[in-house]
Amino acid sequence: MSIVLGVHNSFTAKSHDSSATLIQDGKVVAAVEEERISRRKSSVGYPAYYAIKECLSIAGAKPNDISLVVSDGVTYPMMEEKLNNFLYSQFGIKPKVELIPQSKAHSIGTFLSSGFKNALVISVDAVGDKVSTEVSLGNLQSSSPDEMLEVIYSSDEKKSLGFFYSAFTQYLGFESLEGEYKVMGMAAYASPKVDLSHLLSFDPVVGDIKSKLSSFYNPLQTSITEYCADFNEIFKETRIKRRIPGDTFLQEHFQLASSVQFAFKEAYIGLIKYWLKKTNSKFLCLSGGCALNALANMELLNLDLEGIYVMPASSDRGVSMGCAYWGSTRLGEKTSPPLNMFLGRSFFNQQIERELRGCGVNYVTTNSPIEEAAKDLEQGFIVGWVQGRSEFGPRALGNRSILANPRLKGVKEKLNLKIKFREEFRPFAPAIDFESFQHPKKHKADLSSMTITLKVGEDQSKKFKGGVHEDSTSRVQLVSKKEELFHKLILEVGKLSGHPSLINTSFNLRGEPIVDSPSDALRTFFSSGLDTLYIGDFKIFK
Repeated sequence: MSIVLGVHNSFTAKSHDSSATLIQDGKVVAAVEEERISRRKSSVGYPAYYAIKECLSIAGAKPNDISLVVSDGVTYPMMEEKLNNFLYSQFGIKPKVELIPQSKAHSIGTFLSSGFKNALVISVDAVGDKVSTEVSLGNLQSSSPDEMLEVIYSSDEKKSLGFFYSAFTQYLGFESLEGEYKVMGMAAYASPKVDLSHLLSFDPVVGDIKSKLSSFYNPLQTSITEYCADFNEIFKETRIKRRIPGDTFLQEHFQLASSVQFAFKEAYIGLIKYWLKKTNSKFLCLSGGCALNALANMELLNLDLEGIYVMPASSDRGVSMGCAYWGSTRLGEKTSPPLNMFLGRSFFNQQIERELRGCGVNYVTTNSPIEEAAKDLEQGFIVGWVQGRSEFGPRALGNRSILANPRLKGVKEKLNLKIKFREEFRPFAPAIDFESFQHPKKHKADLSSMTITLKVGEDQSKKFKGGVHEDSTSRVQLVSKKEELFHKLILEVGKLSGHPSLINTSFNLRGEPIVDSPSDALRTFFSSGLDTLYIGDFKIFK
């Protein structure tokens, strides 16, 4: 038996989203983000201590059982020494350790979790191990992880699509790492009015990214919480005043957000189209933080492709899975894609009830949480839903979710203002039974993880109106039997409402990690306007 531990550690304020993944004999057994357990959002400066502990616990393994530890950070000073010291001081072990570039971790993670035998593999990030964008050809017939991915293009932070988006995210008054999703949401409320192509574009003649970003860098930045760009330079280019955090949103801010999204999309899709044509590839794998730009990914469905896979944990939190996959293939093991992304902790009813009793909350035991929750949703209740193993990645996929009836009038406003406590322009995604969703391109891509937005026709959108954004797009999550209990709930909702769909948003409040444990769920439930909460076989009410 071999156990490979993949880790992504934040040892400094310049890195983030620590996580751990454990692969046993080629199979992904566990994957956990540090923030889910520690409750420190993004885990900046905190290594994956709790995540590693939970992965070992889920696998029923001990630290000494680990055959190999693989981490990114090959260009970081003293990274191997830091990692060895961390493992010895916290776990008492001195395992074999190998470092790989972060871009390779992104790439091999998406390729081996896709199930494709051959594919064009593209990692698009801000920067990691001095690489921003990397394009590779993936071939599953190669046994060595280094031969499995043939790198055919690479660029550094001077041409970073991720930096471009983060700089404008901060300029619009948001924090990077999380605020990018807000910029995407804003983009639907205006048309692009500012031409930013001179700052970032893709040149198909020379096959390269063109950028003026290097003049924007803030030389004083030593932490990702600091501003990454020179705002005076951005003002010179846009003539739009920076929005101070907390200030009112003006129409010009929405126009700038739309312009940023458009410029990013043109460069991003231009890069992908160029390399697809160059390599004649019919299968595409994407990873890196930029791959979570679901709005830009909508354009992928128009390309001549047979399969599209966007790694659900594309950002740095998913690096540990790529590291673990690399280590497993390094040991000569045949790996397999995970069935789904439910790879974290789960809790027995006994554990849940002990927590409920200890907190003194009002609850009842139910033999049919699916039927009970479906009735609540049909009545217009907003429901907290905690079942099975927690998800790996930034999206709640139905096990740690806030659920609502998308046919309920004013449901988006209620969710944003009274439940999530966030900006009113933020959209929500619908979770829909795969078989019931009609779309001519739904078989071209994996649409199970909310990584690709679709244009939705009026006939369909009226069935889940609350899950459709201002521009008639929807970041649908198509749910099938592999999503287990969540799929059964959606089907039950369909029996009552006539359409098997729900609004599914992450079970967290603004600025907090997604809940993981029953105690996390209880704190969030009583701190928000949620109506009912289901944890295992228990219904909790206020």
